[in-house]
Amino acid sequence: IILVYIMISFRPAFLPTVMMILMSILMIYLGLWQKERAVWKQGILSEMTQKWNSAPTLLPIAALSLKGDIHTIQGHNNSLLETHNMNLVKVTGEFLARPLFYRPANHKSFGKGYEVIAAFKTSEGVIPIALGIIPDEHKDDYILPKSKREVVGILRMPPADNNTSPKHKDLVATVPFTSFYKIYNNDLLPFWITATTDNHFDDVIKSREPHSFIENIPNNHNTYMWTWFLLAGTLWVIYIAWHYHTKRLWFGKKS
Repeated sequence: IILVYIMISFRPAFLPTVMMILMSILMIYLGLWQKERAVWKQGILSEMTQKWNSAPTLLPIAALSLKGDIHTIQGHNNSLLETHNMNLVKVTGEFLARPLFYRPANHKSFGKGYEVIAAFKTSEGVIPIALGIIPDEHKDDYILPKSKREVVGILRMPPADNNTSPKHKDLVATVPFTSFYKIYNNDLLPFWITATTDNHFDDVIKSREPHSFIENIPNNHNTYMWTWFLLAGTLWVIYIAWHYHTKRLWFGKKS
């Protein structure tokens, strides 16, 4: 019987080894952090889906008490409305003639168009509502629904400048609250509503599917996690290859 022994001689360089250990710790930490963010974001998306699968609710009392509060309207007091953000709600009232805003947007059925944003008068106050998207050719002749009606939609809070949570990320419409506030002042409620396909305003406008919000929220954190882990592994391969090339790492056989 012939026994073959693999002999390894390894003389690690001090500085590269210390740098590799520190960089590996950092990359593993970043990978695990991305995994935590993936779980966190998935929890938020599941919570939002659960809300949209429930029956629409009335406007929250907390929101009504902040009517006309300019700090909340500017997105600086969102903590009071946090639990109500992205809820499916219903309101009753009528659309007002002004102001009417058009924001460039796309719809899967006809491509380029405009998001229509209008003021909606209720007994509680005035609410900006993003009705949906109209084709480009109807921008100049679109007429708002006239009669008193019920609108179902997703309640959205003014996003704070430093808030990057997907619950606050402005995915659909940038509502010009300052312009609404100049007209309606203390009657303006501190949120807007994105109308959903539960409404049928007319044959021109296309309201949003609630789940289109989720489709627009990136959730690539698991990919980022594996990227960090792969990068750490790649650096270790380079580290070993460098030691082998400089003859600090040697493999031999002895029988």
